[in-house]
Amino acid sequence: MNKETNFLKLLVLSSIQILLGLTHCSPKLQNSTEIRCFERERQALLDMKDEIVDEYGRLSSWGVEDSRRDCCKWRGVHCHARTNHVTRLDLRGPLDDGLSTSTAPLRDLSRNHFQDSSALDVVVSMRGLRYLNLSGNTFHAPIPHLGNLSKLQHLDLNHALRHSKNLDWLSHLHSLETLDLSSVNLSTATNWLQAISKLTYLRELHLSGCELPYILPSALRPSINTTMQLAILDLSRNQLNPSYIRWWSNFSNDIIYIDLSESIVMGPIDDHPFRNMGSLRYLDLSYMKAKSENKLQYLDLSDNYLSGSLPDFSRFSSLTVLKVQVNKLNGTISEGFLKLPRLVWLNLGDNQITGSIPDVSFLTSLKKLYLYNNMFNGTLTQSVGHLSKLESLSLYSNNLEDMITEAHLFNLSRLKVLDLSYNKFLNLKLSPSWEPTFQLQYLALPQCKLGPRFPMWLRTQKKISFLDMSHSNKTDTVPSWFPEVARNLFYLNLSTNQIYGVFPNLSIHSLKIDVSFYLSPCMFSSSMITAIIDLSRNRISGSVTFLCTSTIWNTIDLSNNLLFDRLPNCFSNFKSLRYLNLASNNLSGKISGSFGSLQVLQWLHLRNNSFTGGFPASLRNHTMLEIIDLGENRLTGNIPDWIANSTHVKLVVLRLRKNFFNGSIPLNLCNLPQLQVLDLSSNQFSGAIPKCLQNLTTMTTPPASPPNASFFKTYFGVYIRHGFGVNVMIKKYVDGIHLMLKGNEVEYTSSKVFINYINLSNNSLSGEIPDEITNLTGLVILDLSRNNLSGSIPQNISRLKSLDFLDLSWNQLSGAIPNTISELSFLGVLNLSFNNLSGKIPTDSHFDYSAYIGNALLCERPILNTSCLGDDETHRDSNFNDDGNACTNADLEEDSFITQGFYISTVLGFVIGFWGTLGTIILNMSFRYAFFQMISEVGGYIYLTIVLNKLRLQRYFTRIM
Repeated sequence: MNKETNFLKLLVLSSIQILLGLTHCSPKLQNSTEIRCFERERQALLDMKDEIVDEYGRLSSWGVEDSRRDCCKWRGVHCHARTNHVTRLDLRGPLDDGLSTSTAPLRDLSRNHFQDSSALDVVVSMRGLRYLNLSGNTFHAPIPHLGNLSKLQHLDLNHALRHSKNLDWLSHLHSLETLDLSSVNLSTATNWLQAISKLTYLRELHLSGCELPYILPSALRPSINTTMQLAILDLSRNQLNPSYIRWWSNFSNDIIYIDLSESIVMGPIDDHPFRNMGSLRYLDLSYMKAKSENKLQYLDLSDNYLSGSLPDFSRFSSLTVLKVQVNKLNGTISEGFLKLPRLVWLNLGDNQITGSIPDVSFLTSLKKLYLYNNMFNGTLTQSVGHLSKLESLSLYSNNLEDMITEAHLFNLSRLKVLDLSYNKFLNLKLSPSWEPTFQLQYLALPQCKLGPRFPMWLRTQKKISFLDMSHSNKTDTVPSWFPEVARNLFYLNLSTNQIYGVFPNLSIHSLKIDVSFYLSPCMFSSSMITAIIDLSRNRISGSVTFLCTSTIWNTIDLSNNLLFDRLPNCFSNFKSLRYLNLASNNLSGKISGSFGSLQVLQWLHLRNNSFTGGFPASLRNHTMLEIIDLGENRLTGNIPDWIANSTHVKLVVLRLRKNFFNGSIPLNLCNLPQLQVLDLSSNQFSGAIPKCLQNLTTMTTPPASPPNASFFKTYFGVYIRHGFGVNVMIKKYVDGIHLMLKGNEVEYTSSKVFINYINLSNNSLSGEIPDEITNLTGLVILDLSRNNLSGSIPQNISRLKSLDFLDLSWNQLSGAIPNTISELSFLGVLNLSFNNLSGKIPTDSHFDYSAYIGNALLCERPILNTSCLGDDETHRDSNFNDDGNACTNADLEEDSFITQGFYISTVLGFVIGFWGTLGTIILNMSFRYAFFQMISEVGGYIYLTIVLNKLRLQRYFTRIM
C-alpha cells in the first residue's frame, strides 16, 4: 500500500473520535505560554508527515523544534479554543488558496490525487458522516460501497472516478441533498434516472460531462419517484434527448437553476420545456447545439433571464415557432440572424432590443410578428408590406418614428391585428381615398399621430371588435358612418381627445366575434365578453341615451364631457354593468331608480353634476358596491341607516362631499369594516363625531408604502391574453377618488390600494374630538377643520403613525398642543390655525407660522415671533402650567420695554405720520399716482403686516385684561 494510502488511513484514525462525537476529558494542560496541543496528538501528526511526500510544502510548519512544538499553530491544524484538542485538519490540494471553512473534520479530501480507493475503507465505516468531498482525486479502481453512510448529505465525486457501471450504490443514501458526479463516465449506467429519482431530499444535482446514456420514453414510467424538490440541475456537456426534458419538468415549482451549456440536443423539442417554471432564475444555453438543428421546429425560451444580443437562430432552418419574449435581450439584431424561411410565429416582445427593425422580407411564411415593448427606433422597414401571410403585427411601446404609408400595408390582405400604440413619433400618413385589402379585428393606435379627423379608411373595416384611438389629438365630430364600424365592438376607447358634438347611437346587441383569435381558451369564453366604452375627457354633448340601444355594457366611462339632461331609465337593462363613471358633466334631475337593477355594480361615480333629491334609495340592495361617489351635487336629506346594512360590507369609498346632506352622522357607518375613504365634508351635518369610527378596522392597517405627496389615478385593468401569447391590457380609466387638500381638489392615489382618509370638514359638528379616533393607526389623512369642535387635541395623537395630513383649523379647540405630535414622522401638512390653543409650540416642530396662526395664547419666538409669559403669579394665565408649556420670566423680560406708554406713543406717532403723508398725497397729483402704484404692488405684504399687528395687539390686550 503506497504512502498516500497510509497517510489517509492515519488521518482518518486520528480524527474518528471527533467524527463519531466521542470526547475525552482534558488532562492537566502544560504551560499555555509554551505549548497548547497534547503530546500524543502532536506525535500522531508528525507520524502522518513521515508517511507522505509533501510536494507542495503544505506541512513545512510541522516539526519537532522547540519553536514549532505547538501543533495548534501548524498550517491546516485547528484546535478547540477551550479543550485544546485537535478538532479539524484542512489538507486540500494546491488548487485551493488559503484555509478551508469546513465545519466538519476530515470531510474535505479533495485534490490530493489518491489513486487507490481502498484507502476509503476507513471513511465508509463512519456512519455519522454527513459531508464527503473526494473531488479531483481520480481513483483508478471503483470506490467502495457507500451504503453505510445513510446520514450523508453532501457527496462530491467530481473528477474522482473514471467511470461507474451503475448507480445502485446510491440506493441507501436517503439523506443526500447535494450530489456531484461531474466528469464521471455514466455511459453504461442505464439506471441512473431511476436511482437518482429515489433521492427524495435531493436539491442539487451536477451531471456535467457524464456521457449520459439515451433513455427511451417508455423508461419514464409513472413509478419513477418525482417527489424530490430539485432546485439546481446541471446537465451541461452531455447529449440530451426529450426524455430528460420531460423528467426535469416534474420539478417546475422548485427549480431555479438549469445549465444545459455545451450540450447536444438529440432531437426536436416538441413543447416549451420551461413553460411552468415560475421559480427559474438562471438558464444557461450557451454553446448548445442541436444534432438535428435542421429538424427543430418549435423553440420557446420566453420568460427567463436571457441577456445579451439576440443569438444567430438561422442554423435552425426548420423553425416554425420562435418565442424569446419577456427576457433581457439588448443590442441590435444582426442581419441574417432571423433568416428562417419556414417561420410562422416570431415573438421578441418585452426585451430591450435597440436599433432599426431588420429586413423581414425573407420571412415569407410569417403570420404573427410581435416586437412590442422594446426600444426599436428609426423608420419602420417597408419590407413588412411584403409579408402576404401576416395576420398579426404588434409594435407597441417602441420609439418608432417617421411615417407609416400605404407601402407598409399594401400586401397585407390577411391582417387582423394591428397595434402601433405608444409610438408617439409615429405618423400615420394614409390617403383618405385608400381602401385597404384587409379586414381588421383589432386596431390600437393610442398616442400615434393620426391627424385631427377620423381616418376615412376606417369606414371600410366592418369586423373590428377592439378599437383604441385614445390620446391621438382628434378634433372632430363622430362621423355618421361610425356606428356601422362599431357594431361588433367589445372595446371602444376614444378618450382624451377633443371630440365634440352629439354621439350617435351605438347598436351593439351581440358579440359575434372570433374569441379564440384573441383569448386563450383557459382564461375566457365568449359568454364572458361584454362591452367596454371609454369616451372620457372630450367635449361630447347631449344626452346619454345613445347607450340605450345596447344592453351588454360592462364598463361605461363618459366622465369629463359636456353631457346634460336627465338620466334615462334604460340602465335597468344593463345587467352586466360593473363600472359606471358619469362624473364632471352637467347631468341633472334625480338619480335614476333604474340603478336598482344593477346588481353587479361595483363602482359608481356621479360626482360633479347637478343631481337633486335624496340619497338614491335604488342602491339599497346592492351587494357588490365598493365605491359610491356622489360628491359635488345638490343632494339633500339624511344619510339613510341602510347604507351600512349587511349588503354593503364591501364598501371601500363613500364620498358625499359638497352636497346639502344634514342631520347627524349615522352610527351605522361604523359597521363598514372595509371603508378606507370617508368624505362627508362641505355638508350640513351636526352633532358629535361618532366614537365608534374606531370600528373601521381597515384604517388600522398602515398603507403598503409610506405616504407621500404624490397623487394618483386609478385604473381598472381587463387583461386579455391573446392566443398568440401576447399580454394585452385593456386600460380602462376609472376616475380617481377626488380629495380635498389645502383647499384644492386633487385626485389622490395609490398604485395598489386606496388610502385611509377621513374628511368631515366644513360642517357644524360639535363636541370633542373622540380619543377613540387615534385607534385608526393606518390613517393617512384626517381633516376635521371648519366645525365647532371643542376640548383639547387628543393626547394619543402620536398613535397615528401613518398620518401625512392633519387639519384641525377653524374650530374652538383649547389647551396645549401635545408634544407627542412631533413623533408623527410622516406628517407633511399640519394646520392648527384659528383655534384657542395655548402654551408653547412643540420645540422640534418643523412647520411654519401658518400652521399655528390665529391662536392668541400660543407663544414661541422662533415661529410666531412672540415671547411667552413669565412664571410670576401677576401675569400667569390660568391656561398655563409648569410642565414645559408655561411661558418663562426670561421670555417676558425680552419684551419688558413694551409698556402701556409705548403703545400710546405708537398710536400718536401713527396719527401724525398718517395725516402728514396723506396731506402730501392729496396736494401732489404725480406723487399721488406713484404712491398708489406702489400700494398696488406691495398690497399683499401690507395686508399680511396688518394681520400680524392685529394679532400682536390682540395678545397684548389679552395680557393686560
